[in-house]
Amino acid sequence: HPERLEQFLESFSAELRIGLQATAETVLHPKNRDVSSYILRMLNGFFFLEASSLSAEALAAITSASKKNIEFILFLDTNFLLGVLGLTQEENGNSSILELVNNLAGRVSVKLYVLPITMDETKRVLIQKKHALNGMRLTSTLMDAALAVQSDSIERRFLQEYKKRGTLNADDYFKPFLEDLLTVLRSKGIELWNDNLDGISLMPEVVDDINEGLEYEKKQAKPKNYDRLNHDIVLWHFLQGKRPPR
Repeated sequence: HPERLEQFLESFSAELRIGLQATAETVLHPKNRDVSSYILRMLNGFFFLEASSLSAEALAAITSASKKNIEFILFLDTNFLLGVLGLTQEENGNSSILELVNNLAGRVSVKLYVLPITMDETKRVLIQKKHALNGMRLTSTLMDAALAVQSDSIERRFLQEYKKRGTLNADDYFKPFLEDLLTVLRSKGIELWNDNLDGISLMPEVVDDINEGLEYEKKQAKPKNYDRLNHDIVLWHFLQGKRPPR
């Protein structure tokens, strides 16, 4: 805004103002895409913070003025599902989100969905963990030692349950989730969005993103494998196609 720029320039000596003004006009030029993108992201962040701290009265007024029920459709990823199922340390945080959805009922409609590719990935993760934990027999001393060094969230949660019960078989522990995962998810208010995304995974831009991602992951300490990367990138492109224009 011109007035803001004038106020800014007045805090400097006269010999600096011409150079500062030219610099500001160059940087803030509407055709400077990098700066425009940065400013828009900052504005989005500002509006988000403002919106997240509105009073109950303001929210009620906005809801009334909108003349329609606000609806959100959320597609959940594997980590969220594992937390909701109580299989990771993130259970409490994800349960709080579900509580929030229930508390908003009547004012905001929030529908929770999971895609088949995410169901498949969740099962793959659980099968790997089941095989890793199968046949485990631990004394109380070994259990405490394992909990002290275990960083994997799913395995740590399993060890906590093992310690609580005194013994635990991995097959029995994971069986309900592997045999009828959808029924368990539906009990949490999560429904299946039954779309086949094979076509998306074959799109040239998706293939390029996956290949670029694989090159990036090679340089990481704990790289994602192809299946995980394929899931995340296909899911992202699917959601981009679902989102309405801004």
